[in-house]
Amino acid sequence: MSDAVNWTELYKAGDVSLSEANERGQRWFAVMDLYRYRVRFFPHPEQGTLSVGISAEWSEEKPGQLANYTPSYESGGDECQPGEVTISHDGLLSVMAKQRAARMTFRMGWTAQLPREAVEPIRRAIALAEAALQEARP
Repeated sequence: MSDAVNWTELYKAGDVSLSEANERGQRWFAVMDLYRYRVRFFPHPEQGTLSVGISAEWSEEKPGQLANYTPSYESGGDECQPGEVTISHDGLLSVMAKQRAARMTFRMGWTAQLPREAVEPIRRAIALAEAALQEARP
């Protein structure tokens, strides 16, 4: 974790922690097992959306080194409305942003199977990120 970012640990269960970061006035939330994965939730209050990034261990040959696995898209954004980021009881994280075309609506996104111990911290992070969207509204 960077020294330029102010971190506050909000929840810890075993090796998995949920922290709030404040970097130059921007709030975001991170759930991580420090050496295996990190999922970051970025609220965008002005747009009423949030985006999600995921990093995971690069390879078994280089344990503890995280690489960014967040997909990027040629067309359409990756910003989600509240309710479009979920995690199942068994740890399937789903990030599916609704995209609208002229006569249809489709979802664009990704899923990641996380360990069960990540479920509660991820749910808390989603709730905090969605609440941060509401706090910014007049």
